[in-house]
Amino acid sequence: MVILLVDDDVGVQLFVWKLLKAYGFTVLNADSGEAALEASRRYIGSIDLLLTDVRLPRMDGLELCKTVAAERPQIRVLLMSGESRNEERVLAHGLRFIEKPFTLRALRNSLEMLLGRIPSPIDDDFVREIA
Repeated sequence: MVILLVDDDVGVQLFVWKLLKAYGFTVLNADSGEAALEASRRYIGSIDLLLTDVRLPRMDGLELCKTVAAERPQIRVLLMSGESRNEERVLAHGLRFIEKPFTLRALRNSLEMLLGRIPSPIDDDFVREIA
């Protein structure tokens, strides 16, 4: 399964990338909406999930979701934000939301709701190792 991960905070992006890779996902990284669109358009195969921050420079996550979903109607979307006020905006669009910082369990639950069962478990020791 392939996830397009978008976050302008390099530290957050790297940490989430490591978690997703440990779960066995192929991860495409982008640090802006524009870079995410370019990555999506360049990637020939199917992208299963767009995992993006709500607040991005120049193009916010909701605008990005709308554009990517128009080009890839089968893609699932999970938006994240460190600002809880963004949750209402996301939910009003019928999309899934996870608040940062999130726990490993919350991320896994959100991914499983959208993608189905994730086979490889990650334990607390692994999380401490990559943090």
